[in-house]
Amino acid sequence: MLTEKNPESRVFFLGEEKSVAAHLFPDVAIRFARFRHDLQNDLQLVYGFLQLQKPTSDILLKLDKITDRVRTASLVFNLESPTLSCAVFDIWSLAESSGLKLRFQATGDWKYFGEKWPACELSLATLWAHYQGLATDLGVAEVALELSVQSGNWHMKFSGAGTELLACFVAGHGEVAVDVY
Repeated sequence: MLTEKNPESRVFFLGEEKSVAAHLFPDVAIRFARFRHDLQNDLQLVYGFLQLQKPTSDILLKLDKITDRVRTASLVFNLESPTLSCAVFDIWSLAESSGLKLRFQATGDWKYFGEKWPACELSLATLWAHYQGLATDLGVAEVALELSVQSGNWHMKFSGAGTELLACFVAGHGEVAVDVY
């Protein structure tokens, strides 16, 4: 049975409580739940290391990784565009699963990026696939993704150890042009 107590703060589905944010942005909620699960696993490993009296250096290394992941997640989930947050989270996940460490930074106003997303999605996915292959072939272990807004244009740049790809998304009059340098 679908019940609703306070429609402004909570929505209930078949007895399962979900926040309004999860209801309005289900894609972000799914990714955050995955991040939360991975974080809990990492913390459980630290707890196990402590119980097994592993060397302090191993414990600190794991804690550094956890701290780095929390900082990155904070940047990713604080983008003003849920669509872009999801895309960056997916790139971050793909990077980690292929053994690459992804550094991320964003500047500028991204809240309207979602309006242009359909035109940019394939370009960003193609750019990432190309860059990921390039980084892997060159033995690059750490890559950076920089998002910036310059003169009304959205820029996305992947770089690392002498490799660099820049995608420039120019949004104007309902059109999006993508250039790769």
